[in-house]
Amino acid sequence: MKLKNTLLSLTLITLAPLPLVSYKHIETRNTIREDKEKETPTNASDFDTFAELSKKKIEEGIEKVIDQTISHFDNEKKKLEKLINDDFVKNVSEINKLIYIQSILQYLGNNKDDIKNNHSNNKGFNIVFPYVLSKNKNYEVSKVKFDNEEFNAIKIGKEDDTDYKKQFNDKAEVSKNKDEVNGIKKDRLEKAIDNYLGALNNELKSMLYDDKNIPQIGKDFKLEFKNKNQFEFSNPNGFNSWDEYIIAKLNPKFIKFDLKQNENFETDENEKENNNNDPIAKPDLVPGDKPSETISLDEQIRTLPLLSPWVAPEYVSNDASSLKSSFESAGENKSKIFFFDNPINTRYEYTVSSLESEGSEHLRATINITDRVDNKGARSYIRRIKINTSNEQKAINSAYREIIESNKKVFSQIYSALGIDDKINYLEIRNNNLRDSLFRMVGAGVQITNKTDYLKETNKILISASNAYLESNNLNSIIKDLNNAKYLMLSSLYSSQINNEWYFSAIPYSLKDALLRFKEIIRLNKEIISKNFNDHKFNLGYLNQYYELLNKKVSQLIAMSTQRIINLSVWYDTYLNGIKDIMNQLKILATLVDNKPLSTDEIKNNFNDAYANMTEKIKLSNNDSKLSLKKFGYALLGLSGILLLSLSIFLLVKKNKIKLLSATKISVVSACLILGILIIAILMIVL
Repeated sequence: MKLKNTLLSLTLITLAPLPLVSYKHIETRNTIREDKEKETPTNASDFDTFAELSKKKIEEGIEKVIDQTISHFDNEKKKLEKLINDDFVKNVSEINKLIYIQSILQYLGNNKDDIKNNHSNNKGFNIVFPYVLSKNKNYEVSKVKFDNEEFNAIKIGKEDDTDYKKQFNDKAEVSKNKDEVNGIKKDRLEKAIDNYLGALNNELKSMLYDDKNIPQIGKDFKLEFKNKNQFEFSNPNGFNSWDEYIIAKLNPKFIKFDLKQNENFETDENEKENNNNDPIAKPDLVPGDKPSETISLDEQIRTLPLLSPWVAPEYVSNDASSLKSSFESAGENKSKIFFFDNPINTRYEYTVSSLESEGSEHLRATINITDRVDNKGARSYIRRIKINTSNEQKAINSAYREIIESNKKVFSQIYSALGIDDKINYLEIRNNNLRDSLFRMVGAGVQITNKTDYLKETNKILISASNAYLESNNLNSIIKDLNNAKYLMLSSLYSSQINNEWYFSAIPYSLKDALLRFKEIIRLNKEIISKNFNDHKFNLGYLNQYYELLNKKVSQLIAMSTQRIINLSVWYDTYLNGIKDIMNQLKILATLVDNKPLSTDEIKNNFNDAYANMTEKIKLSNNDSKLSLKKFGYALLGLSGILLLSLSIFLLVKKNKIKLLSATKISVVSACLILGILIIAILMIVL
C-alpha cells in the first residue's frame, strides 16, 4: 500500500504552537547544600597592593579587548565592502551598516589609548566593579534600579570612582541594605578581574553594534555620493560627531554590564565553593585571552521550537488507552516511548512528562524542555497527539526516527571537531568568538530546518523512505533516503547566511581571529618565549614556520567554506577534518607561546611534546609540498616527452613540404622549449 503525500503532510508539518503554552521555569533538580558558618571577613594582609595590581591588570586587559574588537569589526567591514562592491544595487541597504561599523572602528582607534588609562567613566567605558573590590576595605551592599532594570546585592564603594555617582548621574534608585567588610583575597581578585575582562571581550561587540541603533540614511543622517567609489556622510541628527552618538548608545549598556558583573560576583563564588566535583576546566584556546565564564541562553530558550511528540515505532500499535498505561508504568523508560525532531540543538532534551486522555483517539501531552548541561527545566508546553495504530503509521514513524538520528549524527560532528559533545556546553569552548560562532550556527540551523520549504522537502523524503520500509520491513532499504535527508540538511545550511556571512564560514573566520590574537600574544610574550626555547636549545625559527603553516590552513578552510561543491558529503568531511586539525594545532601553539614559566616537570614535558609535534607537522607539510612538486615534475617530464615525439612525427610527415632552413628553425626553437621544460621537470623531481 502506497502512502499518500497529502495525508502525510497534514501529520508531519505541525509547527504552530497551541495557545496552551506555559513558560514557567521548571526545576528538575534539587540540590541539597549544607550551610557553612562563615567567619567574620577581614581585609587581606596585602590589601594595600590591590589597587595598583588591578589597575595594571585591567589596563593590559582593556588593550587586548579593544584590539580584538577592532579586529572583529575590521573583518565585518571587509565583508560588507565585498558585498557592496560585488552587487551594489542588491546590497545598497548594507551601506548603513558599513558606515556605522566604520564609525565604530574610528571611535575605537581614536580613543584606545585614552580608554586604556582612564576607563571608569570615559568615552562610554564604565569599569567600576573591579575597583570596588580592590580599593575599598568596606563597601555598601544595595539594591539598584537603573534604566528600568533592577539589580540586587550591588557592592558600592566609598572611594572615588567606585561609588557609581558619575555613572548613575542621579538617574538611579539606590536602596542601601547593609555594610560589609571586603574580605577578598588576591587570587580571588585576579580571577574576578579575568572573568570581568572575559565577559567584556565577549559582550563589547554587541554593546557597540546593535541593529536597533544603526542610523538610517535620509532619516538620521545625510549621504552624498562624490563618485561611484566615494561618498561623504553627515553626523547623526542631534549629535556633533559619530563618536558622541556611539558613546551615548554605549554608556547605559556598559553601566548595566558592570552592574550585572557586580550582582553575579558572590553567586559565582558560592557556586565554585559548592562544585568541588566539577571537572578540570579546559585551557583557553589563546593563552592570555580569558573567555567569559557565563553565557546568556535566554534568547535561545525563548526561540526553541515547540515540537510535537512522535510515538516510537515499538508503541504505534497501542491504542490511546494502552499507550497511556504503558507510559505511566514505564518509569525511567518513559523517554523511549516518544521521540522529537531535534537533530541540531541537542543541548535541550524534549520529553513527555504526562499524558491525559481526550476521547478514544487523542492524548494530551505535557512536554518539558530540559537543559542537559545545567539539568534544569527551560520551558513547558502542551501538545495534542492523534493516535494512529496502522502499519502505514508505523512505517512513517520508523523511517522518521531513522532520519532524525542520522541528521543528528551528521550535525554533531561539528561539536566533535570543536572538542565538545552533543550536550553543547558552550563554556567548554575556551574562546569567545568561536563560542559565539557556534551559538549562532546552532540557532540559525534550528530556524532553517523548521522552515516550511525545508519541511516540505523532508516530507517528500519521508514519503519515499516510508514506502520503502513498508514494502521491505527492513531499515536498510531507506539508506538512499537517509543520504537524501543528509544532503537536504547540509545543502540548506550551506546556502544560508548568518549576518551576511555564509553559514559554514562562521567557524573558519573565528579561527582566523584566534590566530591573529596568537600573533599579538607572541609579540607580547617574546622574551619568555625566546628564553624557553633557548633553555631547551630549540629552534625558534620553527615557530614562525608553524604560524605560517597554520595561517595557510585557516585561509584554505575559509576558502573552501564558500567554494562551489561537487560532492557535498566529501566536502563536509574535509571541512570537519580541517577544523579538528586546526583546533589541535592551536593547542600545540598555545603551549609553546604561553607566558607561564616552565616550573614543573609536567609543564616541561608538555612543552617538549608540543615542540616535537610542531616540528613533525612542519616536516610533514614540507614533505607534502615536495611530493606535490615531484608529481608536477613527472607530469612536465611526460609532457616534454610527448612534445618531443609530436615534433619528430610532425617533421617526418612534413619533411618534403618544409624547407630545410625552416625545418631547422622549428627544430631548434622546439628543442629549446622542450629542453627548458625538461630541466624544470628534473629540478622539481630532484629537489
